[in-house]
Amino acid sequence: MTTQPSQTSVLCLDLGKTRARAELHAADGTLLTGPDGAPLSAESVGVAAGSRVGTDSAAALAELASELLTRATAGAPLTPGQIRIGAGVAGALTNTAVGAHVATTLAAGCSAHAAATSDVVTAHVGALGGEPGTVLVVGTGAVALGLDTAGALRRVDGWGPELGDLGSGSWLGRRALRRALAERDGTATASGIRAAIDDLTGGADPVAWLAAAPNTARRLASAAPPLLDLAAAGDHTATQIADEAIGLLVSSALAASSPGDPVALLGGITSHAWFGQALREALAAGGLTPTMPLGSAIDGARLVALHTDLPHERHIHRADPSS
Repeated sequence: MTTQPSQTSVLCLDLGKTRARAELHAADGTLLTGPDGAPLSAESVGVAAGSRVGTDSAAALAELASELLTRATAGAPLTPGQIRIGAGVAGALTNTAVGAHVATTLAAGCSAHAAATSDVVTAHVGALGGEPGTVLVVGTGAVALGLDTAGALRRVDGWGPELGDLGSGSWLGRRALRRALAERDGTATASGIRAAIDDLTGGADPVAWLAAAPNTARRLASAAPPLLDLAAAGDHTATQIADEAIGLLVSSALAASSPGDPVALLGGITSHAWFGQALREALAAGGLTPTMPLGSAIDGARLVALHTDLPHERHIHRADPSS
């Protein structure tokens, strides 16, 4: 891969649907510090990135980037060659205008070379080190993204909690709450799920508990870990639900992949020991090669900023300070 000079610093931005992160890195990935010696991140300058930046709010994102760069240099001006910006932005894969607008706004606002793409693409780049293959992201939502050597992307699911995200944390949580309600109403036989949901909600009615949440999908996903703990302990009903989720996720991964592709697992649900292991075994049985991710979406943003010969290049929007 073609790399920019080692003295180049990279502002790495990860703007997802539910949170945002920003870090300043050296070209080799070292997390840089501000003039006070503290690691430089959104939180280190008192910026709650997730609450300030919308999925396509380029102006707010440029403001955050400028604050971080000002803190990093104690206000000293930067030349365009000193800093590059890489950004992963939710929505930029389906709406290419988002990525182009973010790149242009960052370049102009920070006097830096900027590259913007989807947050799913930066997650792919970081997880596989910029190489082809597939990532299967299983968090609150779920999406599989495959990329071949020619740069062709195959995206499966990621449709949101109302229409898709099959096998995700929100999907598992919805199934758990539905089962708990059915057991309460006497339309389903008893399992350990009702008690687990009672513990989670503090005994509140699950319908009211869910309705009170500012983010329904995230609250649903909070019910996934207790369900998976029950499955790991051998609860028959919980195991059936978890097995169904695994089947859905494997189907998504297979549809996004070529035979034998490496599949990196990302997202909080895959960190559940029992579920993660069962998912890896099912992927292997389907002819894929589950792998540990090499890095995060922040790492992917750094690579996107520094390299112009990744197989993902056609999906990356770039802008110079003068454009």
